[in-house]
Amino acid sequence: MKKIVDKLKKSKKIVEYKHLLQKNKANIRIDNISLSVFACVCKYVFEDEKFIFLAQNDFKAKKAQQDFSAVFDEESIIYFPENEYMLYDISARSTELHAERMKCLYT
Repeated sequence: MKKIVDKLKKSKKIVEYKHLLQKNKANIRIDNISLSVFACVCKYVFEDEKFIFLAQNDFKAKKAQQDFSAVFDEESIIYFPENEYMLYDISARSTELHAERMKCLYT
């Protein structure tokens, strides 16, 4: 992973993105890139800053969590679980999922 991050440091486009983000003048969307490479890009661009990664679905979010764990410290990655959809009475819902989501928001 370190070799990939070192190559990214030489990329003019990635360096430009980093400067724009540091000045809070840009939101960046990168498509058609593997999550593993994207995790390396984030490691270089954000270093120790906080950022949010939004996934299209829960499967991709869990995959991203694994890929980000390879580059960032495990405790710095927080997975925000998707809503629990129940087909029966709402009063029968478990509060564990709700508590886990709230913990994510306030960490």
